[in-house]
Amino acid sequence: MIPILTEAELDWLNTHRAMKRIEQTLALGPVAPASVPELMARFRSLLGDADMDRDAGKWRNRVNQWPRRTEALLMNLEARVAGGAPIREPARYAESMWRKYAAPNLGKTEK
Repeated sequence: MIPILTEAELDWLNTHRAMKRIEQTLALGPVAPASVPELMARFRSLLGDADMDRDAGKWRNRVNQWPRRTEALLMNLEARVAGGAPIREPARYAESMWRKYAAPNLGKTEK
């Protein structure tokens, strides 16, 4: 019998799988993460000026300390937006993804 998942469970599963694929892709080779200004510009384009004016320092610190994880999160968010996922508050969604997938596994910096 095939288990029936709720929409929330299916969304979590798809997001989790996507984050794992992105992290594996980034970990495969000596791929240097994007530069801090480039990542911050991408965050601004997705999250908007108002949210970035408020939270830019938080994301810049994360980009500096954990560039690969932050880039993986950003790639996932970009893919969801490009795929037409209805994300009403991208900044809140990005923070939620960070807390669920990136933050629990953080150790020292990645550099």
